[in-house]
Amino acid sequence: MAMFQTKQCPFKEMNWVPILRSEDLQEGVSQVVQVQGVAMLVIRYRRKLYAVYNRCPHAGAELSCGTIKYYRIGGPVVTCPGHQWEISLRNGIASFRGRVKGRMKPVYLKEESGHIYMALS
Repeated sequence: MAMFQTKQCPFKEMNWVPILRSEDLQEGVSQVVQVQGVAMLVIRYRRKLYAVYNRCPHAGAELSCGTIKYYRIGGPVVTCPGHQWEISLRNGIASFRGRVKGRMKPVYLKEESGHIYMALS
């Protein structure tokens, strides 16, 4: 009898679609890409890839018009240009003045063979 059960990696079961060539997303730069008709904000920041939906969950402002900040403890956030909600690029948590207001659905990216891929579940 096995002492531990091994769970299958969820990433293997996802459908990965190419969204950008790696060379098209430089460090510190964000880009809006359409994935199945949905605008996604893709960012390469501090050598890591992040993606969020390009609409603020509060009032729908385009996050691509916002600014990116880095907090030593919480990591990178994109600030909504409308009402200054901050959306964590690490976990999608949306906050305003330090209070959690909601969470965006996570978006998974990987980079291999010169392309950036997004997972569609």
